[in-house]
Amino acid sequence: MGILKLLRLWVAALYALVQSCCVVLAQTPGQLDPAFVDPQVSGGSVLVPQSDGRVIVTGGTVVTLSPIAIRSALRLNEDGTIDSNYNVPGASFTGLALLPDGRSLAWGTFTTLGASTSRNLALLKTTGEPDAGFATAPVVGNPLPTVVVAVPDGSGVYVGYAGGWLVRLGLNGAKDPAFVPGSLDAGDIQALAVQASGKVLVAQSGKIFRLSSDGGRDPLYVESTFASATPRFALSAEGSLFVGGTTAAVTGGGLRTLFKLKPDGGLDPSFKYAGDGTTAGDKTVARLVLQPDGKLLANLAGSTLFRLLAHDA
Repeated sequence: MGILKLLRLWVAALYALVQSCCVVLAQTPGQLDPAFVDPQVSGGSVLVPQSDGRVIVTGGTVVTLSPIAIRSALRLNEDGTIDSNYNVPGASFTGLALLPDGRSLAWGTFTTLGASTSRNLALLKTTGEPDAGFATAPVVGNPLPTVVVAVPDGSGVYVGYAGGWLVRLGLNGAKDPAFVPGSLDAGDIQALAVQASGKVLVAQSGKIFRLSSDGGRDPLYVESTFASATPRFALSAEGSLFVGGTTAAVTGGGLRTLFKLKPDGGLDPSFKYAGDGTTAGDKTVARLVLQPDGKLLANLAGSTLFRLLAHDA
């Protein structure tokens, strides 16, 4: 092999190495992830991550562009491609919460769903098929569920309703009488998250606060205000909370569209989303999900999905 050819190969290898190093160095918190393929999905304001890296997309009408199809829910593989092994009967879901055993609880404005006859709530198997063993009595006044989140030990779910109702249900649908929430007002329960300790983070009426596992208001949590009509929660393993919504002031401070709260409350200055809005109401995070590898998967209203690189310390 000639010296000139060897030199060309050496230069090509060096160039490839430099390029790969630049890519690694460029992967800083808040940047888009180049490894995620655009799934060409329109609609679907609810993103639910599984422990294996797959993500369920639902919430209203979900439209796939390639091939063109209308779905109530679909599941994306880790790289953004659509999983063909997940099929849910027709319904318009408002949301869906994943349980530790791989099943999920879907909610919306329906009276039946396949074999399930539980009003506005349905337990789905890992394949998307409804579980007929779940049945729950309606809350007084029959308000609509607004948000559902699983209990960390897998024993049940918390269900927030319009009008400020909050209950804890077992996986058979029975209400847990040991949970009696206090210090709630009449505003809708907008978002929920449960820390590993069992304490419940709640967004209601522009406030973010914490309840103990029996329902009492936690005075040790530094509460925040965020005047967004649609706050979204994503909880990290150590208890930090990512919050997205419509651009607004956080606790009387600067305008934010996406921010992070410390495990015991209060704004975490280590995270600054590069795409924050510059005026009140400027942008809206339609859904926010923290994947097992620490990457944030989200979508802005009127935009497609995007993913932020790992940044949760």
